[in-house]
Amino acid sequence: MLNTYSPLSGDRLYRNDGNNHFTDVTKISGINSSVLGYGLGVSAADIDLDGYPDLYIDNDFHENDYLYINQKNGTFKDELSNHIMHTSKYSMGVDVADATNDGFPEIVSTDMLPTTPHAQKLRRRERLRRL
Repeated sequence: MLNTYSPLSGDRLYRNDGNNHFTDVTKISGINSSVLGYGLGVSAADIDLDGYPDLYIDNDFHENDYLYINQKNGTFKDELSNHIMHTSKYSMGVDVADATNDGFPEIVSTDMLPTTPHAQKLRRRERLRRL
C-alpha cells in the first residue's frame, strides 16, 4: 500500500507557514500515508550527513519502517532498502544518535515481537478481533 494516501489515517507531514498556520504537505513531500502504516515513533536526524534532516519512522505489524532521505527541495524519498538490511516488524519506538562516538548516527528501534510462537498467534488473534 505504498504511495497511497488516506484522508483518515496514516503518517502526515505539515509545513509551518508561521502565525500558527500549518499546511499538510504529505502528498507533495513524498511521505507515505497508507492506512496500513502504524507509525509509532519518528526521529529526525541527518542520517546521510549532508546537512539536511532526514526522517526515520517505525511502523508496527503491517508495514516496513520508513527511512526518508531529505531531497533538499521539500521532498523526501524512502530509501530504507538502500541503507538498512533488516528492520523489526513490530517497531514500537526509535531514536537516532551517535551512540558509538564515531561521527556517524546509529538508528535504534525497539520492538515487541512476542518471544514464543504461541504468544505471537495470540497477539495476531487479538488484532483481528479488533478489526
